[in-house]
Parts: sequence; C-alpha cells; structure tokens
Amino acid sequence: MKLALKLWIGFAVAGSLLAPAHAQSRIGNAVCAAFSVDGDFAKARIERSSLRIEVTRPSASPISLTMPLTLSGDACHAFFSQDGELLAVSIEDQVHPRAQVQIAVAHARTGKWLRDKPLPASLAEDARGPLAGFMGATHTLFVMSGGTYFSDEERSLLYPVFMELPKGAVHTGLFGYSGPAFTTASGAIGPSSQRVWFPAKQDACGLRSMLLDSKADAKAGASFKGGQLRADGCVQTELVVGVSSDLLIAGFSKANTFVLATMQVDSRKLQTFTLEAKGREGFLQSRGSAVAPGAGATAIELIRFDDTRSGLKRAAHEVVILTTNPVGLAATLRLAEDSELLAIGKLGGELSVAVADKRGRISILKAK
Repeated sequence: MKLALKLWIGFAVAGSLLAPAHAQSRIGNAVCAAFSVDGDFAKARIERSSLRIEVTRPSASPISLTMPLTLSGDACHAFFSQDGELLAVSIEDQVHPRAQVQIAVAHARTGKWLRDKPLPASLAEDARGPLAGFMGATHTLFVMSGGTYFSDEERSLLYPVFMELPKGAVHTGLFGYSGPAFTTASGAIGPSSQRVWFPAKQDACGLRSMLLDSKADAKAGASFKGGQLRADGCVQTELVVGVSSDLLIAGFSKANTFVLATMQVDSRKLQTFTLEAKGREGFLQSRGSAVAPGAGATAIELIRFDDTRSGLKRAAHEVVILTTNPVGLAATLRLAEDSELLAIGKLGGELSVAVADKRGRISILKAK
C-alpha cells in the first residue's frame, strides 16, 4: 500500500461554498459517519480538544482511535477509500469563516494513524470547505473549498490544487467558465477523474461539469441543457448530486411536488421520480444527500410541509433512497424532527443509512 496521500482542493469563487454529496452537520455536536464497500462502519466525534473514531468490522475486531487536536471544530465528514484501507475524517469550523479545514487519516485495517496530527487541507487562509471524499479507486481526497477570488456576472474562476503528501508537492490548475459563480455543486465519483457539476450560464435548469484529472488539470466536461428538465416542470434546480462518473441526480420543486431526475451522462437518458406534499401550497425542501460506496444507492434528505386548514405544517422528515442499477425508488424512511442524514451503505449485507440526533447520538436505519 502506498503511504503517499494526495489531496485535491477545489476553490470556489466569489465566496461560494460548494456543497458535497454528503450531509453537512446541522446539529450541536460534531459527529459524522462512513460505510466502506466491504461493510465496515466508522463513526467519528469531535469532543473538545480531541477526535475520537470507532470502526466496526464484520470479520475483525472493532477499532478505537483518539487524536489530540490543536484546533477544534464543530463539524466533520468521514470517508473510506474505495479499497477500504484508509479512513479520512475532516475537522471543520463553521463558526469562524477563515478557519482552515484539517483532515485526520487512519489506516482502517491496522488501527493506526497515518500522521499523529491532522493535515491542513488548504494553502490559503480563506480557502475552506467540507471534505467530499476519495477520488475513485485512488488515495486522493477531494475537498470542496470556497474563497473570494475574481468573479463578475460574465466570468468565474476555479482553482484546483493538487497536493501530494508527505513530500508536500503542490500543483495548481485554473478553470474559467462563463457565468456567475456557482453555489450548488457536487463531486462525482469516477475511476480516474473527479467531476464537479454547477449551473449553466443564464439557465436555471441547465447543468455543466468540470473534470479534474490526476495531473491537476481542469477542463470542461459534459453538460445538460435546461430544456431537458424544463420539459418536466423545472424552474430552478435546487439539488445536484454527482453519483458516479456517468450518473447525475438533479432535484427541483414543481407546484406541491419535488421531482428527482436521474440523468445518464453518456446516453442522455433521463428518468424522473415525483414526491408529493398535501395541499396546493404544500412543498418539499431538500436538506442534504449521501452516496453509498460503489455508488449503488443515493440517499436524499427532505422535509415535507403540508398545506392544512390551519396553514402550512411541517409534516415529515424523510430520507428517500434511490438505487442506481437499475435506477429506481427503493425506500422512504421517516426520521425524527431533530435528526440528520450522515451516510448510506451496506451493513451486514443490508442497505442502511446512518443518522444522528441533536445530541450527536448515531443510529442505523435499515432501508426496507
């Protein structure tokens, strides 16, 4: 196994922070979780000045790790590498906008830290953002970072930074595109590339993508014209999830419904699933998403507001699960009002989701 760890850092422009295909912490405790392809499950918690990780494994003894922190945080994200060898956990500060993201990396099978302290995930003080995961089958991490750079209504810039550790070699790329700085994007998992999706210029339902490769270059990727979604009632895209290098999920509101559209990048095939709230003024609001290891399923977190005789009422907090091969609506799970989606994957051979309550307690729900 190579001990060298590579980090990709994508800088968004005009202060916009890219949103990964992973739920960000909204609760009062910094907790996160991850599933591996092999069925391992990790949960992490930031407690005062330390990071604590517990990993349960179906065919081996559990692992517990603790790392002291010089800089604490109030949010975290966790991901296994595709081969299950590495576990990366980010330490993020959502209160102080100039705080740097740090990443702790462990050997998931030996229970030892790659480094005895977290690794800074940015080169500039104003470059920060959540960890978005490993790039395909590599030991390369992608961090969605935001910063204020050059931008106007016609031109925006993105700065991918390639960092190889432990040597610390850094390569910076540059990607420019027409249109305003994007605020919604998602990293898609590919075998050798990372795809970032964002709205197209002057097209609220159109989508474009940028490809980052192992040489730290950035180039324009596939795109979807807005007419494909407008034909199904789209006014503005509200959710973008890059599931794999060839599959994209877009979500938008239509009257009292929320439409999830799966879009095949190569074949251009589009399939929609409609979720409905009660009453004319009812609506659904997306809160986050998570992609299962291997991209076999995606979880979308939604809040449903129904239109009742006494007015709008928060009626349900749900997680909708879409499978990708074949594409289909697999299950809808009810969540407690104060909980949030953390991760999705297989545990004991069954598709499951990890959720956390407001006290930071993590529980597992089976996707039945």
